Amino acid sequence: MKFASLFLAASLAIVPSVGGAATPPTVTVTGQGSVTHAPDTATVSLGITVTQETAENATTQSNSRFNDVRNRLRALGLSDGDLTTTSYNFNFQPRPEPAQVQTGVRYGYTASRTIDVRIANLSIVGKVVDAAVGAGADVNGVTFSYSRPRELYAQALKAAVADALVQAQALASAAHLRIVRVVSMDTGFAPRPVGVMMRAAMPAPAAIPTEIAPGTLTVQADATVTYEVEP
Repeated sequence: MKFASLFLAASLAIVPSVGGAATPPTVTVTGQGSVTHAPDTATVSLGITVTQETAENATTQSNSRFNDVRNRLRALGLSDGDLTTTSYNFNFQPRPEPAQVQTGVRYGYTASRTIDVRIANLSIVGKVVDAAVGAGADVNGVTFSYSRPRELYAQALKAAVADALVQAQALASAAHLRIVRVVSMDTGFAPRPVGVMMRAAMPAPAAIPTEIAPGTLTVQADATVTYEVEP
């Protein structure tokens, strides 16, 4: 795990007294922290698209291809609960006159669906890709994530607060002041880890198994802190 801190912004405010009441000076800084961590979950996005002359043939072939994908993934140790159908569409595109046929357009009945496959064992991600391609599915992408993102954000937030304090101390010291207390603190929205997403272009030959490196995830956080200072 790796921590990093970056300087963002700092300001010193000395507010004159109002009605005889002295307003103590303050220092406002924004610190940033980041955490890198290895992912523990992968999601493979699959697509199955079938076009046939009849609706029955289209749905039958689509269902058959899906069952083949599911059976191959079961053989790798995945359960049905690891598969989620994220979309399903069925469309009809009538075939026009020969002179109006467009290249790349599917004419007939088209059944299409997308499936997300959640994988906890990252060592089999490449095997899942090969199994899906072997069953006739398209691989739309592979995304890596961490199952407990709030833990990473909390660590990044701590690093951001520590960075803010370092900035405030430097600013106060330069002005011959010292920090008394924290007046206010604010953070932005907790982001999700920035993972790695890969898109598959063409299936690898069966003799060369697909290998996918998960890399690392990065979570960033910022904290704006106002400190009261005094000479």
